[in-house]
Amino acid sequence: MNQDKHVAADEPEKAWLDFARRHKAEGGFDSKESRYNFKGNRWVIKKEGQFEIQFNWNVLFSRQSSSGVKICTDFLFPINFSGELKLEIYPNDFFTSLLLLINSNKVKIGDVELDRKFIFVTNKSELIEAIVPEMKNVNSICSGEDFIVQIEGEKIGIEGKRILIQVNELLKEEAIIEAFYNLGAAMQQKINKVF
Repeated sequence: MNQDKHVAADEPEKAWLDFARRHKAEGGFDSKESRYNFKGNRWVIKKEGQFEIQFNWNVLFSRQSSSGVKICTDFLFPINFSGELKLEIYPNDFFTSLLLLINSNKVKIGDVELDRKFIFVTNKSELIEAIVPEMKNVNSICSGEDFIVQIEGEKIGIEGKRILIQVNELLKEEAIIEAFYNLGAAMQQKINKVF
């Protein structure tokens, strides 16, 4: 994170609790044994049926090809959509550009800075157009954070579909948490109202 631009919270829990209270949501450790210095820590803010934010640090994970430690903040928003909906936002780096080189669903949103910094993939361009203000806000306040946005669904074994915004660091500042929350909420609202 760009430390000269932001002042980190003394205790992340304070920022997380303040966010939870402001949004009338529940917040707390995922398990009573969790503390900042133990493995498998997760602090969750949840408003049933509307959103969940998971602050993960020292979480051991294991996949078929790799295992290690994960430090990230996941924003999850359930959506009501029965058709096929593709939405992905990635940082525009060499590796991602190479992987998505032949993807026919890549779109430009018409904002020079956002189009330079991110790769947008969707089959519903009107969804991208609806989130441009939130993307600009995230870009201006969170210039150093690396994140992806995806629609998840039955393919990964979860019930229903949801928006996942995964930020590859432990967010500790309310303004940044709010910016990513607003991005996910805008996508959720657009999908649930229009599609």
